[in-house]
Amino acid sequence: MKVLVLHCRYQNPGGEETVVQNEAIALSEIGHTVVLHELQNSSIRTPIDKILAAISAPFNLVQLIKLIALLKKEQPDVVHIHNYFPLLSPSVIYACKLLKIRQVVTLHNYRIICPTTTLFHKGQLYKEGVQGHYATTLKDRVYNDSYTGTAVVILMILLHRILRTWQIPDALIVMSNFQKNILSQRIKGNYIVLPHFTAVPDMLNELKKRDENGSYFVFVGRLSAEKGILELIDIWPESQQLRVIGDGPLLHDAKQLCRKKPNISITGRLPKHECLAQIKEAQATIFPSLTHETFGLVLIESFSVGTPVIVNNLPPAIELLTPDVGYTFDFSSPESLNEAIKKIKLNRSSMSDACKTHYEIHFSEKIGIERLSEVLIPTAL
Repeated sequence: MKVLVLHCRYQNPGGEETVVQNEAIALSEIGHTVVLHELQNSSIRTPIDKILAAISAPFNLVQLIKLIALLKKEQPDVVHIHNYFPLLSPSVIYACKLLKIRQVVTLHNYRIICPTTTLFHKGQLYKEGVQGHYATTLKDRVYNDSYTGTAVVILMILLHRILRTWQIPDALIVMSNFQKNILSQRIKGNYIVLPHFTAVPDMLNELKKRDENGSYFVFVGRLSAEKGILELIDIWPESQQLRVIGDGPLLHDAKQLCRKKPNISITGRLPKHECLAQIKEAQATIFPSLTHETFGLVLIESFSVGTPVIVNNLPPAIELLTPDVGYTFDFSSPESLNEAIKKIKLNRSSMSDACKTHYEIHFSEKIGIERLSEVLIPTAL
Protein backbone atom coordinates (compact mmCIF):
# COMPACT_ATOMS: atom_id res chain seq x y z
CA MET A 1 0.00 0.00 0.00
CA LYS A 2 1.24 3.48 -0.87
CA VAL A 3 0.07 6.28 1.41
CA LEU A 4 0.47 9.97 0.65
CA VAL A 5 0.35 11.95 3.90
CA LEU A 6 -0.54 15.65 3.75
CA HIS A 7 0.17 17.95 6.68
CA CYS A 8 0.79 21.63 7.47
CA ARG A 9 3.32 21.76 10.28
CA TYR A 10 2.44 24.22 13.01
CA GLN A 11 4.73 27.12 13.86
CA ASN A 12 4.95 25.62 17.36
CA PRO A 13 5.08 21.83 16.77
CA GLY A 14 3.05 19.73 19.16
CA GLY A 15 0.97 16.59 19.43
CA GLU A 16 -0.20 16.55 15.82
CA GLU A 17 3.36 16.42 14.54
CA THR A 18 4.05 13.53 16.93
CA VAL A 19 1.01 11.65 15.63
CA VAL A 20 1.96 12.20 11.98
CA GLN A 21 5.49 10.95 12.68
CA ASN A 22 4.31 7.95 14.73
CA GLU A 23 1.89 6.85 12.03
CA ALA A 24 4.35 7.31 9.17
CA ILE A 25 7.05 5.28 10.94
CA ALA A 26 4.65 2.51 11.98
CA LEU A 27 3.16 2.18 8.49
CA SER A 28 6.64 1.99 6.97
CA GLU A 29 7.71 -0.67 9.46
CA ILE A 30 4.92 -3.02 8.38
CA GLY A 31 5.84 -2.71 4.72
CA HIS A 32 3.76 0.18 3.40
CA THR A 33 5.26 2.99 1.35
CA VAL A 34 4.71 6.38 2.95
CA VAL A 35 5.22 9.65 1.08
CA LEU A 36 5.10 12.60 3.47
CA HIS A 37 4.17 15.93 1.89
CA GLU A 38 4.44 18.72 4.48
CA LEU A 39 4.11 22.47 4.24
CA GLN A 40 5.63 24.70 6.90
CA ASN A 41 3.33 27.23 8.56
CA SER A 42 6.52 28.83 9.90
CA SER A 43 7.04 30.12 6.34
CA ILE A 44 4.25 32.65 6.99
CA ARG A 45 6.41 35.54 8.21
CA THR A 46 5.83 38.80 6.36
CA PRO A 47 2.60 40.84 6.06
CA ILE A 48 2.40 39.72 2.41
CA ASP A 49 2.69 36.07 3.48
CA LYS A 50 -0.16 36.56 5.95
CA ILE A 51 -2.40 38.25 3.38
CA LEU A 52 -1.80 35.49 0.84
CA ALA A 53 -2.41 32.78 3.45
CA ALA A 54 -5.66 34.45 4.53
CA ILE A 55 -6.92 34.77 0.95
CA SER A 56 -6.16 31.16 0.08
CA ALA A 57 -7.11 29.47 3.39
CA PRO A 58 -10.78 28.83 2.52
CA PHE A 59 -9.95 27.27 -0.87
CA ASN A 60 -6.40 27.24 -2.24
CA LEU A 61 -6.52 26.80 -6.01
CA VAL A 62 -2.74 26.77 -6.31
CA GLN A 63 -2.43 23.87 -3.89
CA LEU A 64 -5.29 22.09 -5.67
CA ILE A 65 -3.36 22.21 -8.94
CA LYS A 66 -0.07 21.24 -7.26
CA LEU A 67 -1.66 18.30 -5.49
CA ILE A 68 -3.24 17.00 -8.68
CA ALA A 69 0.24 16.94 -10.22
CA LEU A 70 1.67 15.24 -7.11
CA LEU A 71 -1.07 12.61 -7.13
CA LYS A 72 -0.44 11.81 -10.79
CA LYS A 73 3.27 11.47 -10.06
CA GLU A 74 3.04 9.36 -6.89
CA GLN A 75 -0.16 7.43 -7.71
CA PRO A 76 -0.94 6.59 -4.06
CA ASP A 77 -3.54 4.05 -3.01
CA VAL A 78 -4.82 6.45 -0.38
CA VAL A 79 -4.27 10.02 0.76
CA HIS A 80 -4.24 10.70 4.50
CA ILE A 81 -4.89 14.36 5.29
CA HIS A 82 -3.94 15.77 8.70
CA ASN A 83 -3.74 19.54 9.26
CA TYR A 84 -4.78 21.40 6.12
CA PHE A 85 -4.82 24.91 7.66
CA PRO A 86 -3.95 27.40 6.38
CA LEU A 87 -1.55 26.58 3.54
CA LEU A 88 -3.18 23.49 2.02
CA SER A 89 -6.87 24.31 2.64
CA PRO A 90 -9.73 21.81 2.16
CA SER A 91 -9.22 22.18 -1.60
CA VAL A 92 -6.94 19.12 -1.36
CA ILE A 93 -10.06 17.03 -0.81
CA TYR A 94 -11.26 17.99 -4.29
CA ALA A 95 -7.94 16.99 -5.86
CA CYS A 96 -8.43 13.47 -4.52
CA LYS A 97 -12.05 13.47 -5.63
CA LEU A 98 -11.17 14.54 -9.19
CA LEU A 99 -8.66 11.68 -9.53
CA LYS A 100 -10.91 9.20 -7.68
CA ILE A 101 -8.31 8.39 -5.05
CA ARG A 102 -9.39 7.15 -1.64
CA GLN A 103 -8.93 9.79 1.04
CA VAL A 104 -9.04 9.82 4.82
CA VAL A 105 -8.97 12.95 6.98
CA THR A 106 -7.90 12.97 10.63
CA LEU A 107 -9.69 15.77 12.47
CA HIS A 108 -7.28 16.71 15.24
CA ASN A 109 -9.50 19.54 16.52
CA TYR A 110 -12.90 21.21 16.07
CA ARG A 111 -11.93 23.59 13.24
CA ILE A 112 -14.56 22.35 10.77
CA ILE A 113 -17.28 23.84 12.99
CA CYS A 114 -15.63 26.31 15.39
CA PRO A 115 -13.12 29.11 14.68
CA THR A 116 -11.58 28.72 18.14
CA THR A 117 -10.41 25.27 16.99
CA THR A 118 -10.14 24.18 20.67
CA LEU A 119 -13.55 25.27 22.08
CA PHE A 120 -11.60 27.52 24.44
CA HIS A 121 -11.37 31.31 24.57
CA LYS A 122 -10.09 33.77 27.14
CA GLY A 123 -9.66 31.27 29.92
CA GLN A 124 -12.89 29.32 29.62
CA LEU A 125 -14.85 26.83 27.55
CA TYR A 126 -16.40 28.50 24.54
CA LYS A 127 -19.34 26.92 22.68
CA GLU A 128 -20.58 29.80 20.48
CA GLY A 129 -18.99 28.28 17.37
CA VAL A 130 -20.43 24.85 18.09
CA GLN A 131 -23.85 26.46 18.35
CA GLY A 132 -23.38 28.28 15.04
CA HIS A 133 -23.22 31.77 16.54
CA TYR A 134 -20.56 32.97 14.14
CA ALA A 135 -21.39 36.67 14.49
CA THR A 136 -20.56 36.29 18.17
CA THR A 137 -17.29 34.49 17.46
CA LEU A 138 -16.33 37.31 15.10
CA LYS A 139 -17.19 39.95 17.69
CA ASP A 140 -15.12 38.05 20.25
CA ARG A 141 -12.16 37.69 17.83
CA VAL A 142 -11.72 34.08 18.85
CA TYR A 143 -8.97 33.24 16.36
CA ASN A 144 -5.65 34.82 17.42
CA ASP A 145 -7.57 37.79 18.84
CA SER A 146 -8.04 38.98 15.24
CA TYR A 147 -11.17 40.11 13.38
CA THR A 148 -9.55 39.26 10.05
CA GLY A 149 -8.25 35.87 11.16
CA THR A 150 -11.59 34.93 12.70
CA ALA A 151 -13.47 36.07 9.59
CA VAL A 152 -11.24 33.90 7.37
CA VAL A 153 -11.88 30.79 9.48
CA ILE A 154 -15.63 31.48 9.57
CA LEU A 155 -15.66 31.87 5.79
CA MET A 156 -13.85 28.54 5.44
CA ILE A 157 -16.31 26.82 7.77
CA LEU A 158 -19.39 28.19 5.99
CA LEU A 159 -18.04 27.62 2.48
CA HIS A 160 -17.36 23.96 3.06
CA ARG A 161 -20.64 23.48 4.85
CA ILE A 162 -22.41 24.80 1.75
CA LEU A 163 -20.25 22.67 -0.55
CA ARG A 164 -20.72 19.63 1.73
CA THR A 165 -16.99 19.10 1.52
CA TRP A 166 -16.79 16.93 4.62
CA GLN A 167 -19.15 14.37 3.08
CA ILE A 168 -16.59 13.66 0.34
CA PRO A 169 -13.76 11.87 2.24
CA ASP A 170 -14.08 8.11 2.60
CA ALA A 171 -13.51 8.49 6.34
CA LEU A 172 -13.22 11.25 8.92
CA ILE A 173 -11.09 10.00 11.79
CA VAL A 174 -11.92 11.39 15.22
CA MET A 175 -10.30 10.38 18.48
CA SER A 176 -13.29 10.02 20.79
CA ASN A 177 -17.04 9.55 20.94
CA PHE A 178 -17.32 13.00 22.47
CA GLN A 179 -15.61 14.62 19.48
CA LYS A 180 -17.73 12.58 17.08
CA ASN A 181 -20.94 13.70 18.79
CA ILE A 182 -19.92 17.38 18.79
CA LEU A 183 -18.93 17.42 15.11
CA SER A 184 -21.69 15.18 13.74
CA GLN A 185 -24.39 17.40 15.20
CA ARG A 186 -23.31 20.17 12.79
CA ILE A 187 -21.56 18.39 9.92
CA LYS A 188 -22.49 15.13 8.20
CA GLY A 189 -19.70 12.74 7.32
CA ASN A 190 -18.38 9.20 7.67
CA TYR A 191 -16.90 9.53 11.17
CA ILE A 192 -14.75 6.74 12.57
CA VAL A 193 -13.53 6.81 16.17
CA LEU A 194 -9.87 5.86 16.16
CA PRO A 195 -7.75 6.76 19.20
CA HIS A 196 -4.10 7.61 18.70
CA PHE A 197 -1.37 5.14 19.57
CA THR A 198 2.21 5.38 20.73
CA ALA A 199 5.30 3.19 20.95
CA VAL A 200 7.58 2.72 23.93
CA PRO A 201 11.25 3.47 23.09
CA ASP A 202 13.46 0.42 23.67
CA MET A 203 15.76 2.36 25.98
CA LEU A 204 12.96 2.86 28.52
CA ASN A 205 12.66 -0.88 29.04
CA GLU A 206 16.27 -0.85 30.20
CA LEU A 207 15.67 1.65 33.00
CA LYS A 208 15.84 0.34 36.52
CA LYS A 209 12.65 -0.70 38.23
CA ARG A 210 10.77 2.28 39.59
CA ASP A 211 11.74 3.37 43.10
CA GLU A 212 8.57 2.88 45.10
CA ASN A 213 9.68 5.67 47.42
CA GLY A 214 9.62 8.22 44.60
CA SER A 215 7.11 10.85 45.54
CA TYR A 216 6.85 13.42 42.77
CA PHE A 217 4.00 13.96 40.33
CA VAL A 218 4.53 15.27 36.82
CA PHE A 219 2.89 17.56 34.28
CA VAL A 220 4.11 17.31 30.68
CA GLY A 221 2.78 19.65 28.04
CA ARG A 222 2.60 23.08 26.50
CA LEU A 223 2.37 25.88 29.05
CA SER A 224 -0.65 27.66 27.61
CA ALA A 225 -4.00 28.81 28.98
CA GLU A 226 -6.12 25.86 27.83
CA LYS A 227 -3.75 23.37 29.47
CA GLY A 228 -4.71 24.60 32.96
CA ILE A 229 -1.14 24.84 34.22
CA LEU A 230 -1.56 28.07 36.21
CA GLU A 231 -4.74 26.80 37.82
CA LEU A 232 -2.97 23.54 38.72
CA ILE A 233 -0.05 25.37 40.33
CA ASP A 234 -2.49 27.54 42.27
CA ILE A 235 -4.27 24.60 43.95
CA TRP A 236 -1.35 22.16 44.12
CA PRO A 237 -0.89 20.98 47.76
CA GLU A 238 2.31 22.13 49.47
CA SER A 239 2.93 18.63 50.81
CA GLN A 240 3.41 17.10 47.32
CA GLN A 241 6.24 17.48 44.80
CA LEU A 242 5.28 18.49 41.25
CA ARG A 243 7.59 18.59 38.23
CA VAL A 244 6.44 20.71 35.30
CA ILE A 245 7.99 19.73 31.96
CA GLY A 246 7.34 21.95 28.96
CA ASP A 247 7.39 25.50 27.72
CA GLY A 248 5.04 27.94 26.10
CA PRO A 249 3.54 31.42 26.44
CA LEU A 250 2.81 30.99 30.16
CA LEU A 251 6.31 29.85 31.14
CA HIS A 252 7.17 33.16 32.80
CA ASP A 253 3.83 33.31 34.66
CA ALA A 254 4.26 29.73 35.83
CA LYS A 255 7.75 30.45 37.13
CA GLN A 256 6.47 33.50 38.99
CA LEU A 257 3.77 31.44 40.72
CA CYS A 258 6.29 28.77 41.64
CA ARG A 259 8.51 31.25 43.47
CA LYS A 260 6.14 30.89 46.40
CA LYS A 261 5.90 27.11 46.02
CA PRO A 262 9.31 25.44 46.40
CA ASN A 263 7.65 22.04 46.07
CA ILE A 264 7.02 22.76 42.37
CA SER A 265 9.89 22.74 39.86
CA ILE A 266 9.84 23.72 36.18
CA THR A 267 12.38 22.02 33.94
CA GLY A 268 11.36 23.50 30.60
CA ARG A 269 11.12 21.38 27.47
CA LEU A 270 12.91 18.02 27.44
CA PRO A 271 13.60 15.48 24.67
CA LYS A 272 10.89 12.86 24.25
CA HIS A 273 12.82 9.98 25.83
CA GLU A 274 13.69 12.11 28.87
CA CYS A 275 10.03 13.08 29.31
CA LEU A 276 9.02 9.43 29.25
CA ALA A 277 11.75 8.56 31.73
CA GLN A 278 10.45 11.26 34.09
CA ILE A 279 6.89 10.00 33.66
CA LYS A 280 7.95 6.41 34.34
CA GLU A 281 9.47 7.38 37.69
CA ALA A 282 6.54 9.61 38.75
CA GLN A 283 3.70 8.74 41.10
CA ALA A 284 1.23 9.93 38.45
CA THR A 285 0.88 12.20 35.42
CA ILE A 286 -1.38 15.21 35.94
CA PHE A 287 -3.64 16.29 33.05
CA PRO A 288 -5.38 19.53 34.11
CA SER A 289 -6.71 20.65 30.71
CA LEU A 290 -9.51 23.21 30.90
CA THR A 291 -11.03 22.36 27.53
CA HIS A 292 -12.32 19.41 25.54
CA GLU A 293 -9.00 18.37 23.99
CA THR A 294 -9.68 15.82 21.28
CA PHE A 295 -7.03 13.54 22.73
CA GLY A 296 -4.42 13.49 25.48
CA LEU A 297 -1.34 11.87 23.96
CA VAL A 298 0.56 12.23 27.23
CA LEU A 299 -2.06 10.05 28.92
CA ILE A 300 -1.42 7.02 26.75
CA GLU A 301 2.32 7.66 26.96
CA SER A 302 1.92 7.53 30.73
CA PHE A 303 0.01 4.25 30.52
CA SER A 304 2.70 2.82 28.26
CA VAL A 305 5.35 3.12 31.00
CA GLY A 306 3.03 1.97 33.78
CA THR A 307 2.23 5.33 35.35
CA PRO A 308 -1.37 6.20 36.33
CA VAL A 309 -2.95 9.58 35.67
CA ILE A 310 -5.03 12.25 37.40
CA VAL A 311 -7.30 14.09 34.97
CA ASN A 312 -9.51 17.16 35.16
CA ASN A 313 -13.05 15.80 34.93
CA LEU A 314 -13.80 16.80 31.33
CA PRO A 315 -14.54 14.72 28.24
CA PRO A 316 -13.08 13.38 26.07
CA ALA A 317 -9.96 12.80 28.20
CA ILE A 318 -11.98 10.86 30.75
CA GLU A 319 -12.96 8.41 28.00
CA LEU A 320 -9.39 7.12 28.14
CA LEU A 321 -9.67 6.14 31.82
CA THR A 322 -10.82 3.13 33.75
CA PRO A 323 -10.88 3.10 37.57
CA ASP A 324 -7.67 1.05 37.75
CA VAL A 325 -5.51 3.40 35.66
CA GLY A 326 -6.39 6.84 36.98
CA TYR A 327 -8.65 9.22 38.82
CA THR A 328 -10.39 12.51 38.10
CA PHE A 329 -10.59 15.80 39.97
CA ASP A 330 -12.51 19.04 39.63
CA PHE A 331 -10.97 22.51 39.82
CA SER A 332 -14.06 23.76 41.64
CA SER A 333 -13.16 21.38 44.47
CA PRO A 334 -9.43 21.42 45.34
CA GLU A 335 -10.12 18.69 47.86
CA SER A 336 -10.95 16.35 44.98
CA LEU A 337 -7.33 16.71 43.80
CA ASN A 338 -6.07 15.84 47.28
CA GLU A 339 -8.29 12.77 47.33
CA ALA A 340 -7.01 11.63 43.93
CA ILE A 341 -3.43 12.06 45.12
CA LYS A 342 -4.14 9.99 48.24
CA LYS A 343 -5.67 7.20 46.15
CA ILE A 344 -2.67 7.17 43.81
CA LYS A 345 -0.19 6.89 46.66
CA LEU A 346 -2.24 4.11 48.23
CA ASN A 347 -2.69 2.06 45.03
CA ARG A 348 0.33 3.02 42.89
CA SER A 349 2.00 -0.40 42.86
CA SER A 350 -1.08 -2.31 41.71
CA MET A 351 -1.99 0.35 39.15
CA SER A 352 1.28 0.03 37.25
CA ASP A 353 0.49 -3.34 35.67
CA ALA A 354 -3.09 -2.24 34.98
CA CYS A 355 -1.80 0.81 33.10
CA LYS A 356 0.49 -1.29 30.92
CA THR A 357 -2.31 -3.76 30.18
CA HIS A 358 -4.68 -0.89 29.34
CA TYR A 359 -2.07 0.49 26.96
CA GLU A 360 -1.36 -2.85 25.27
CA ILE A 361 -5.06 -3.52 24.67
CA HIS A 362 -6.11 -0.07 23.47
CA PHE A 363 -3.19 2.21 22.55
CA SER A 364 -0.14 0.14 21.60
CA GLU A 365 1.53 0.62 18.24
CA LYS A 366 0.57 -2.89 17.15
CA ILE A 367 -3.12 -2.36 17.86
CA GLY A 368 -3.16 1.20 16.59
CA ILE A 369 -1.49 0.54 13.27
CA GLU A 370 -3.77 -2.42 12.53
CA ARG A 371 -6.81 -0.22 13.10
CA LEU A 372 -5.39 2.65 11.06
CA SER A 373 -4.46 0.37 8.16
CA GLU A 374 -7.99 -1.00 8.03
CA VAL A 375 -9.36 2.54 7.78
CA LEU A 376 -6.85 3.69 5.18
CA ILE A 377 -7.33 0.63 2.99
CA PRO A 378 -9.96 -1.81 4.29
CA THR A 379 -8.56 -5.39 4.53
CA ALA A 380 -5.06 -3.98 3.82
CA LEU A 381 -3.54 -6.37 6.36
